[in-house]
Amino acid sequence: MDHMTDRQQTADLLRLVLNVSRLLGKKRTASNADDLLLVAGVAVGQAEGKPMKAGKGALYVGMPRATTIRKLRELEARGVVRVLPGGQYVLGSALDSEKATEAMQAAVARGGYRQAQ
Repeated sequence: MDHMTDRQQTADLLRLVLNVSRLLGKKRTASNADDLLLVAGVAVGQAEGKPMKAGKGALYVGMPRATTIRKLRELEARGVVRVLPGGQYVLGSALDSEKATEAMQAAVARGGYRQAQ
């Protein structure tokens, strides 16, 4: 991968993080950090072509399953994530963009994320 492409993908990934932060609101709390972790987990699953269910997402981000389910429902109500018929979560219409998915795929390919077990 050439240097310019890598820089662009990094910029796209950071735009995704900033967009999520804006959607989460102005207040800066630990709850927003948890939401951001969940959205990142959802984006990684989507980028890998293996959308995660709530239980796998909870393991991936290290959060209790009940908390994960509650937070995913809140994020779904805000359009940040959406749930597929099989119960897997993907980015919602507020974030679903080809560039964001490509940036996440590139980050995963570089080994920037651990695999969920």
